[in-house]
Amino acid sequence: METRANHLLIGIFMLVLVGAALGFILWLARYTGDREFAFYDIYFTDSVAGLGVGGDVRFNGIKVGEVAEIDIDHENPDRVRVLVRIGQETPIRLDSVASLQLQGITGLSFVQISGGTRGSPIVKYKRGEPPPQIQSRPSEIAQLLERAPELLLKGTELLERTSQIVGPENQRLINQILSDVASLTGQLAALGPEVQRIVKNADQTSADFAAAAASVRATTQRVDQVAAEAERTLASARTTIGGVDTLVRTEVTQAVKEAQATIAEFRSTAKGFNSAAATVEALVNDNRGSIDEFMNDGLAQVTRFLSDARQLMASLNRLAGRLDEDPSRLLFGDKAPERQRE
Repeated sequence: METRANHLLIGIFMLVLVGAALGFILWLARYTGDREFAFYDIYFTDSVAGLGVGGDVRFNGIKVGEVAEIDIDHENPDRVRVLVRIGQETPIRLDSVASLQLQGITGLSFVQISGGTRGSPIVKYKRGEPPPQIQSRPSEIAQLLERAPELLLKGTELLERTSQIVGPENQRLINQILSDVASLTGQLAALGPEVQRIVKNADQTSADFAAAAASVRATTQRVDQVAAEAERTLASARTTIGGVDTLVRTEVTQAVKEAQATIAEFRSTAKGFNSAAATVEALVNDNRGSIDEFMNDGLAQVTRFLSDARQLMASLNRLAGRLDEDPSRLLFGDKAPERQRE
C-alpha cells in the first residue's frame, strides 16, 4: 500500500509540473504574440559571415529583436540585405546607424544599432508598406580584414629587420655588451661597502635636509606672522596718515584763509597810506611857497620864540620857588617883614 501511495504522489506531482510548464509556455506564447514588432531593412556592403537568421539585434548594447531574413540584394549584388524584427517601441531615428559586431570568441556576429541624436526624427514602421531602411557602416571585422594585407606586409618587414638585428655581427656586439655588464656588476659588488657608506651618508643628508626644511617652514611661518603684523601696522599708519592729512588740510585751509584776509587788510591799509601820501603830497605841492617862506623866516622866529619861552619858563620857575618859600610876600610885599621887626 505504501508503494502504491508513493507512486500515486509522484504521478500527481508530475502531472502538476507538466501542467505548470504547459501554462507557462502558453503564457509566454501569448505574451510574444501580443507584442508588436517593426521590420527594418539594413544593407551591408561587407561580409556578414557569422550572422544568421535568429541572431541578436541590439540597440546600444540592449537586445531589442532578432534577424528575420538574410538575402542578397538583387538590384545590387555587392550588398547583402538583412531584415531585422525589433520591438515597435524601440526609438529608431533617421540618423541611427547599424553595424556588425563580434559576439565574444565564438565567431558569431550580431547587429548593433546606435541611438542617433535626440533631435533626429523617429522612423516609423507601417504595416502593409515596405520596411524602412536603417543606414549601415562597415564593421570592425571588415575594417580589420581590409587592413590584413597591410598588416601582413608590415609584419614581414618587422621580421626582416628582426633577422638583421640578430645577425652574427649583432650577436657578437650583444655578447660584448653582456660581458661588459657582467664586469660592471662585479665591480659594483666589490664596491658594496663603499656604496653602503654612500647610502648612509645619503640618509644622513636626507635627514639634514628634512631638518633644514622644517626650520625653513618654521622661519616661513614666522615671516608670515611678521608680514601680517607689518600689514596691520601699515594699515594703522595709513589710517593715522589719513587723519593727519585731513587735519593738516583743515589747518592749512584755515591759515590760508586768515593769510588771505590779512593780505586783504594790508592791501586796504596800503591803499589808505597811498591815498594819505597822495593827499599830503598834493597839500605840500599846493603850499610849497608858504612852506619855503616858513622855513626861511618863520623858523628863525620860532627859534626866538622858543628862546623867549625858555626865559619865561625860568622866570616862572623862580616865581614858583618864591611862592613856595613865602606866599605872603607876593601878596603884601615887604610889609610883613617890617611888622615882624616891630
